[in-house]
Amino acid sequence: GIDYTDIYNFNGEYTITVDMKNFTYTVSNSCSSIDDMKISIMGSSVGKGFGASVATDDNTQYMGYAHQYDLLLRDRANNGRGENWMFSNISIGGDKTTNLLNRYDRHLLTDCSKYVVYALSLANEGVFTIGQVAFDQFKTNMETLIQKAKDDGKIPVVIGNYANGNYTSTQYDFIKNMNLLIHQWDVPSVNVMGAIDDGTGKWVAGHSTDSGHPNDLGYKKMMHAIVPSLFDALHAGKSQPQLVSGTYMSLGNQVAKKYVVTPEEEVHAFTTSFEIKTSGQGTIFEVNDASNSGNITIDATNGALVYNSPVTGQITGAEIVNDDAWHTISLTHFYARGETILYVDGVEEGKLSEKYLLNTVAINNGTMPTAIDYRNLFFYRSGMNQEEITRLNAGDLLKSSLEIYAPLDGQQVVGNDPLVNLAQSTNTVVEEANTLSTEDVIKKTGSFKVFPNPSKNNVFFQYNIKESTNVEITLYSLIGNKVGEYSHKNQNSGDYKLTLNDLVSNRLSKGVYFCNFNTSSFRETIKIIIE
Repeated sequence: GIDYTDIYNFNGEYTITVDMKNFTYTVSNSCSSIDDMKISIMGSSVGKGFGASVATDDNTQYMGYAHQYDLLLRDRANNGRGENWMFSNISIGGDKTTNLLNRYDRHLLTDCSKYVVYALSLANEGVFTIGQVAFDQFKTNMETLIQKAKDDGKIPVVIGNYANGNYTSTQYDFIKNMNLLIHQWDVPSVNVMGAIDDGTGKWVAGHSTDSGHPNDLGYKKMMHAIVPSLFDALHAGKSQPQLVSGTYMSLGNQVAKKYVVTPEEEVHAFTTSFEIKTSGQGTIFEVNDASNSGNITIDATNGALVYNSPVTGQITGAEIVNDDAWHTISLTHFYARGETILYVDGVEEGKLSEKYLLNTVAINNGTMPTAIDYRNLFFYRSGMNQEEITRLNAGDLLKSSLEIYAPLDGQQVVGNDPLVNLAQSTNTVVEEANTLSTEDVIKKTGSFKVFPNPSKNNVFFQYNIKESTNVEITLYSLIGNKVGEYSHKNQNSGDYKLTLNDLVSNRLSKGVYFCNFNTSSFRETIKIIIE
């Protein structure tokens, strides 16, 4: 006679107490413990993956973005690039914020997870019929859901609103405004709209099963908008980024170094943005796919920007940027719809029809100006619309799908690492030689390696520096705390081999660390995983 309606088809812990004297029973849903490596996906049909094919590895799941991301995290764990995560999808088709509030205790608290991903839409909330009322209800109830999760010791993540084949310009405006709010909430978030937006709020052609649901291809684009190491960073205690002011890096053609961002895993749509101040001309930015190189240059004749695509064509701007004042340069690429747009100070300079898979971006590369200052380097795993670019240019810190935020801290406002990444990821900005090949750099200055990696604390550091110089090795935790260091004066080009005990006094806990190696002419940062 026990009614299992509330617990049917949901994982978790339930206690059934039977009173034999009074012929009654109670069902309680408290967890005996919270799994620190478990992620609950709590949303509606798109969160569940409706419209996608059934997963071949688990026929109880659809190949939605949640399951595709689960597969990516499994691959990262198996190959030593991330932690071993477990997913639980407790989404229900048709749900809106009121449904999640009603089933929060029964379904989320019993799932015993440390993390919850809220995945809802304004479409289900009623934006087609009640407009502003639906907007306000979504905002209020989502803020309540976020606070409830925090109060219960969980870490919430919010998936932003996505496309719909029936959106008009009115509904599209509601979606864009809500996603701007989500960008700035005090939680990690994902800009899936920028992955599959055709520019009017509808699905890009060929990426949907019906008006309300993407197909496998559409879900794949949405999955790539999620930062691959987001949960690794959260597990390590990395906090929400804060905008840093009063710092920059002074570079130019006298600095034979470039600063490179390589996205974690494959990336489709992307946005990168940075600020410059210069009176010169030349190359200020490099963008590469797997086999071709493109760039952004300052034209010597008019001081405006030219974007040279790595695959085809140019965008020629009009705004003068070499007037020795700060300017914000933003490049956004919508992979699904095949479009790149260049902005200066929030104003569109032009667009280009093209499609490519990004490999790297870099600043201070090629025939750069004699002197140029850079600050606030951003890399997002999603495209951005005009409203988002406008807010970014106004100085708002937009955080959805943010993989890299490097203030470029030459004045050490944040700490000792000028290339520190404050975004909730484990990715880094890497310094490389600008004019020499990797082989030439090693021949000229030496080499540095860390092995084995990943390791169980028995790490070795080996280097061979071909000059007389001070050598400094510093070990940092993922959230930027110094946990070890070593230094000495190098007198010859012999091999030096150190152990982890030479750098740290106590055994390191499991997690991700960064090792900075510095000499007068050689610098490298290596990510280390302690298992």
